[in-house]
Amino acid sequence: MRRLHPATIVVAIVPRLKEAVQAALPLIIGSVASGHGGGGDWIAAAIGGFTGLFAIGTYWTSRFDLDDNHIIHKTGWIFRKDRRIPLVQVQNVSLRQNVLERVFKVATVDVETAAGHGHDLKLSVLSLVDAERFREEILGAAHLSLPDKEKVEEPLVRLNRHDLIYGGLTENHLLQMVVGMFTVGGSLLAVGIKMVAKLPPLAAAFAAVGYVVVLFLGGWLWGAGSYILKYGGFVVHREEKVFRISHGLLNKVQMAIRPSRIEYLRLTTTIPQRLMRRTSLHVGTASSFGEAGVLAPIALFVERHVAYASASDIIPGLDIAKLHWRPFDPVFYRARVFRASIFIAALVALGVWIGVATGGAVAAVVSVMLGFLGLISLTNLGALFLARPENSFAITEDAIVVRQGYFHQNLSAIPLERMENMALSQPWWWRRRRSVTLSVQGMKHRLHVGALQESAVEELMARWRDKIDARERREALAEVAASIEPMEPEPETQVAVP
Repeated sequence: MRRLHPATIVVAIVPRLKEAVQAALPLIIGSVASGHGGGGDWIAAAIGGFTGLFAIGTYWTSRFDLDDNHIIHKTGWIFRKDRRIPLVQVQNVSLRQNVLERVFKVATVDVETAAGHGHDLKLSVLSLVDAERFREEILGAAHLSLPDKEKVEEPLVRLNRHDLIYGGLTENHLLQMVVGMFTVGGSLLAVGIKMVAKLPPLAAAFAAVGYVVVLFLGGWLWGAGSYILKYGGFVVHREEKVFRISHGLLNKVQMAIRPSRIEYLRLTTTIPQRLMRRTSLHVGTASSFGEAGVLAPIALFVERHVAYASASDIIPGLDIAKLHWRPFDPVFYRARVFRASIFIAALVALGVWIGVATGGAVAAVVSVMLGFLGLISLTNLGALFLARPENSFAITEDAIVVRQGYFHQNLSAIPLERMENMALSQPWWWRRRRSVTLSVQGMKHRLHVGALQESAVEELMARWRDKIDARERREALAEVAASIEPMEPEPETQVAVP
């Protein structure tokens, strides 16, 4: 049987060392607080010894191989574990490389099955050549890829350096900006308040504004850099039964996705990308019997017509350019205005209370922070009304499609055959207009319609029922065809002629 790469000893130490330090942190703090600092040396030695022993044991006892029907994985020293994973259950095989693994030119192989939870089998680590070879063997044995390398076509999508930089700079990084404001900015807030406490209120307010602007700009640059590091070297190959995706400059990710498992697609674009007529396409795979579905990129910062053609290839019959869009019901916007008004009123009341209770520069800084929260709420509300002509949905013979958003527009679709359930929500003040909120759920992914008429829901249910009936008829015909035994030809008889 095959063995892991010797670099497993080094690579396995890092995560285990982190876990051991976290577990022993209370002992270390207690030893230092009690004045017996020398105990920390013994604790550190014990942590190093146990993690090193575990890493050596992982390398020495792990074995794996592949036979005609199973992936074989044996681990354990004292408690031996022998696993046999049927190849028919394999859904996805991916390769990952962090910075340390790239230094040693090794990789981690993750195997996802229909009977596991997430990565059911993890082989860490193999040499990069052995990892790629073993992945090809699994995919070939599971009939997920073409065994002949010469039949592999040119990349379906390749993200060049120019598009990578433009994609990173034009992508939506609002989450990183807000996180930076409340994490890095929050930790430095106390220092900033002390610095501006001696300033006049107007100067303190300007300083607080500059502080927030710098945090937002830093978060945007951080998001752009993270995008470039994550999707550098992005390549997609389309084979007969699998999409093969590879990306990452520091942490390299390689995955294989079955097109037959795709139940959801999403096209995203920002305002600069819309001006450049570019968009990105992600697909979501189903999760069943414990299989963890994923949301994977298929095309990044590509021309819009290319993304539309790929979407019609993934969901046959879906022509996004020719969809009949229906707008959201107006009650959706009234409800959002009502909620935003309550939130802004609460911010104003909180700011007035803090101003009366404290006063001075502290009140000015807090008022600026609350003002930015109110500005974000007003901006989202304004974006909602700017996107009102675009916020819409479409129901076709094959899928339900939703388009919404202004600064970051999302176009999501779920094939009707992949729908598992529908959920309707109707506040009491919507009943008069016969409007509802709709959520469509696949095995893993969900699609949400802000507000639509009950008649549209009835139309969707009718088409969904037709798809279910057609699928049941196909399955019944397949069972009948499988149960019919082929007739053996009758033997020829020869008649003697006098």
